Amino acid sequence: MMTGPSRKTVIGMVHLQPLPGTPYYEHGSLSRIIDVAINSALSLQTGGAHGCLIQTVDRVYQAATPSGPARIAAITTVVNAVMAATSRPFLVGCHLMRNQLSESLAIAAVTGAHFVRAELMVGSVMTSAGLLTSQPYEAAAQRQRLGAGEIGIVADIHTMHFKWPDDSKSVKEVASMAHCAGADVVAVCDADTQRAVVLLRALKDSATTGPVWIAGQSHAQNAAELLTWADGVLVGKCLEKDGWGGPIDQKRVAEYMGAIRHLL
Repeated sequence: MMTGPSRKTVIGMVHLQPLPGTPYYEHGSLSRIIDVAINSALSLQTGGAHGCLIQTVDRVYQAATPSGPARIAAITTVVNAVMAATSRPFLVGCHLMRNQLSESLAIAAVTGAHFVRAELMVGSVMTSAGLLTSQPYEAAAQRQRLGAGEIGIVADIHTMHFKWPDDSKSVKEVASMAHCAGADVVAVCDADTQRAVVLLRALKDSATTGPVWIAGQSHAQNAAELLTWADGVLVGKCLEKDGWGGPIDQKRVAEYMGAIRHLL
């Protein structure tokens, strides 16, 4: 459910422009957002990546407030369109920011998507939107209600979205808690490649960690070093034509995949 056809799983990020129901949505732009998402997913598939993660980028969020119906309907439409345009073994995931894990699971269940991302599986974190608190019980209950046990969960445990406050728990401890709450994969990253490798090695030395992915800060120049230790990667900015949030460039995907071909 969470692996591609090779030893390493490469998932490209499809960053959506602000969606209906959010303050910065450009009215009438949904059809364009859908087209860009489809073309980006096809660029990833043709370029050799193993899947995509469709993620909302709405600029501002409300802490501890459920997503509105228009936003949920919009991303469901996008995910459904990408699912229809691509085919197995290409994996499709969805990530409704921020801290909307139960809603992401519901979208995946309705559309047939293969996995979701949880930037806050356990613990809490202070963000620009305020304090976000995980809801592992509700997520587990939602998964059970939906019969969604086959939908994978990728949980951030040390990334730009989430770090344990004050580093009072090791990444191994946070990984263990995330797995206990239902995570299938844990994800880490660091802007410094060597610090990222230290995180990966610490987790891979633990027999109970399970698959570990890199969630950001990778590019064609450091991907091989990171994926020597990681089981997979979520990669976005370096593949996007116009910088972060832009459409995926197939040539950049092929370059990235070429850099790690010997590891696949």
